Amino acid sequence: MDFLKELTAGDNHAGADLVANWYHRNLIIFQNLIQVTNFEAAEERILIIYGQGHVKYLRDLLQESPYYEYVEVNDYLQQP
Repeated sequence: MDFLKELTAGDNHAGADLVANWYHRNLIIFQNLIQVTNFEAAEERILIIYGQGHVKYLRDLLQESPYYEYVEVNDYLQQP
């Protein structure tokens, strides 16, 4: 996160705000997933498609959650 040094000047915490907003956005995405999940279903599959920048954070949240099993989509796609 070296880029944060360039985003900060004096009392300006733009870099910290940028990262905080990024985490906030990922938590909202995860919260939306919880809202659409049918926890009553015996087995439910949900495909989540997001940009590369969100994958690491969403993967971490899913893997830490006792309610979800994270599976890479590449496990289901045919390889040429």
